[in-house]
Amino acid sequence: MKANFLLRLALLAPLGAHASGASLPGPTGLLTVPTAEVRPEGTAGFVFNAHDSGAGFEESKNYLFGVGLLPGFEVDGRIAQPNGFTDGSDLSFNAKLQLWRFDAGPSLAVGATDIGGEAPYFRSRYAVATLPWRALSLTVGHRWGPDLPEGTLAGLEWRPWSVLALYAEYDTEATNPGLRLQSPELWQGLRIAANVGYRGDPRETEAGLEFSLPLGKVRRPAPVRGEPPAPPTVTGKAAAPALRLALEDLGFEAVRTGTRPDGTLVVALENRRYNHSTVDGIGLALGTIATRAPAEVERIELNLSAYGVPQVAASASAQGWRDFLRDGAADPALLDVRHIDGRDRQVGWHNEAQYLRASELYVEPLLRTFVATEYGVLDAGVGLRTRFLMPLAPGVTAQIGAQAPVARTDDFRRGENFEGFAPEAGLDLLVGQYAHKVSPGWTSLWNAGLVQVFQTDLSLFGTEQAWISPQGAHRFNAKLMTLGSETLRHNVMLGGYAFYDAARRYSVSLSGGRYYLDDHGVRIELNRYFDDTIAGLFLKVEGRENMAGGFQLSIPLTPRRDAMPRGVQVKGPRRWSHSLQTTLNLADGSNALKPLLLYEPLVDLDLRRDFLDSGRLGADYLRSELPRMREAWELWGVDHATGR
Repeated sequence: MKANFLLRLALLAPLGAHASGASLPGPTGLLTVPTAEVRPEGTAGFVFNAHDSGAGFEESKNYLFGVGLLPGFEVDGRIAQPNGFTDGSDLSFNAKLQLWRFDAGPSLAVGATDIGGEAPYFRSRYAVATLPWRALSLTVGHRWGPDLPEGTLAGLEWRPWSVLALYAEYDTEATNPGLRLQSPELWQGLRIAANVGYRGDPRETEAGLEFSLPLGKVRRPAPVRGEPPAPPTVTGKAAAPALRLALEDLGFEAVRTGTRPDGTLVVALENRRYNHSTVDGIGLALGTIATRAPAEVERIELNLSAYGVPQVAASASAQGWRDFLRDGAADPALLDVRHIDGRDRQVGWHNEAQYLRASELYVEPLLRTFVATEYGVLDAGVGLRTRFLMPLAPGVTAQIGAQAPVARTDDFRRGENFEGFAPEAGLDLLVGQYAHKVSPGWTSLWNAGLVQVFQTDLSLFGTEQAWISPQGAHRFNAKLMTLGSETLRHNVMLGGYAFYDAARRYSVSLSGGRYYLDDHGVRIELNRYFDDTIAGLFLKVEGRENMAGGFQLSIPLTPRRDAMPRGVQVKGPRRWSHSLQTTLNLADGSNALKPLLLYEPLVDLDLRRDFLDSGRLGADYLRSELPRMREAWELWGVDHATGR
């Protein structure tokens, strides 16, 4: 009697709130059958499994990476290696789009596996519908080839608890039972799941292990740990030295205070300590200014610069900002943002302009990879790179970089297939740069010196221009660069446009022209911003029969708050990127490696990344991040202001 009661209770329990994990081929689903569920937006999964995938890849090991790139849209890449083979593997790309979904009701999705490429093994197209009811979930659909068997797909899943799912599926040929065990949320939202079942025959057991985690942080209003301090009783210019000292104690540099004719308190400064996003520095600085502004000040303004180049001005009501720090409620209109060029003559400054004193020493990993080639699953050259940046004058910097190899697979060794791409010991950068503002929205960067492109030492002279619209939605950029030596010369001429949607946190960009190897074409990118992680897809098109596509990931490799900028500031890069690509549609039907197809050389102090905050330096984005600004004040400003 008790057992029957528990069984009925489990059957009628509400369906778990999170979607199923990855199927063994990659798409979200059961054992091999996809469901209409997709990965939650901003969630990435890393999967290893043993799966009989057919087409000469029986008993193969599979390595997968998937991400919920947009709402209702997931993509994943798969490397399949036949068991017992040390050389030879296949790289494939899958995508699934959820067409519609009702809350706690049915959903419909379409998808494709092994998209593009000249060596397909797992091509298929499918449409599936999933109907949840309580702890049960029914999936039906159809799959079309040409590589995987065509026919009806079906599956029934029972999830009595969020950590356990039992299922049976029909994959057009056989009925496969299985189960999935999934952990609750662990550190930083990490989940671990195991998926195991057998396909038609109990002796044909297949299993996989998945690690999933959110790429960004969801911010919710947090209670203030203490009331913002009352404005100081000292008034006027006499309060400025204490304010400057408070900002310098937090790690801001080149701090300058002034007053506008209307009484607005203006503070100009540089932020090289809070490097994940411009938002952190703005929030902390505005909180410090608002809580230390004299009582008679009605409005405050922050002028932010990067290496002496003015970026944006952010202003707000002093009392309105203190109220926002106290209760967290604010209309985005509280913050006024505009681009600046440093030509404002209305401010009466209290102290002379300063410049940066500390130098920066960046330490970062150097990673070069070739994945799923005829030579193996993964070939890699790993190195350690350091870069020393010295500010010389407003907008003027000098940089020197060096690298050293740490480890490499056999194919990266001397005389082997990828020798020319391996990290090597020695200097790889000796460059001077000058940045300045042509107008409030137009930034110009000039470069001259010596650089290394992989293992080729070249002289460099070039310029990059970028214009960003006041709200930050539109950016136009151009790059002219000449690189050469005694025996060769490369001329790069590129132009581009990018659209950034601050509300939905994605960007679409198009660039084209003449690239490093004198090839001509266009590059299209779709990037999704998950907090400070950027994940994206790209397509390179030189011609109809010569294209490449892939996936890219960009993350900060430094703490959200770096060391104090004194003497030499040791830090990681504010943004470190790695990409994976495959060549598409070569005329001869091969799938040759072309790592330098439409390759754009980048200098370390990059205009779009370091001066425009990776495309986020606009009014729309900054206003949308008021909760993060308040969080920055909570993390680093409250205790400093109250003396705790």
